[in-house]
Amino acid sequence: MNREAREFLRHTVATLAYRCGKTLWDVPENFKDGRSRIEINFWD
Repeated sequence: MNREAREFLRHTVATLAYRCGKTLWDVPENFKDGRSRIEINFWD
């Protein structure tokens, strides 16, 4: 694997890890119980 491909793969994996982790930052405490309601607003 050449250097450019390795850097691209490293950047892609790091970005995915950051964005996946970011979704869990403000999760309500009762989310794990399945009783919370999540609202998604695509227009903000």
